[in-house]
Amino acid sequence: MRWSRWAGLTIALVFLAGSTWALIRNPFSTPEAALAAFYKDEPGFECTLAAPLRQAGTAIVPLVIAELPKRSMPRRRYAIAFLGDGGYREALPALEVIAKDGTELDYFRGDALLAISQIDLDLARRLSGELAAATGHLGRMAQAVLQGGYALKQLLDHSCG
Repeated sequence: MRWSRWAGLTIALVFLAGSTWALIRNPFSTPEAALAAFYKDEPGFECTLAAPLRQAGTAIVPLVIAELPKRSMPRRRYAIAFLGDGGYREALPALEVIAKDGTELDYFRGDALLAISQIDLDLARRLSGELAAATGHLGRMAQAVLQGGYALKQLLDHSCG
């Protein structure tokens, strides 16, 4: 009798722990819900703005990639950084388009170049060679990618600390 009671309690605790972990890891019911949470205009530390994307994980990546061409995409820079931080190779074509597009805003191009460097450093260096004469944010990012090392590492640190 006692054994069955302990077994039942153990099963209940394992289920509760697993359910809690799933909610902590990804509190969103769908990737679309995570994207909606990302788009909400709630203030916060910059390092936390992409948290809904990170919590949704790989399931949200196709949605984020599909949204990138929309220049009016809310928090687009954070979406670009999320793709680079996650090393999502499937994002490379969209990021490359942004980095090379002279009609894009300078900071989106530079951020896309940085994201590319996190996924494919050789590609980022080739693109940086083409963009090295750029000025502003894009030029600084291209120079950092070409320099590598500490200069690049500092730019890629999105931590709150």
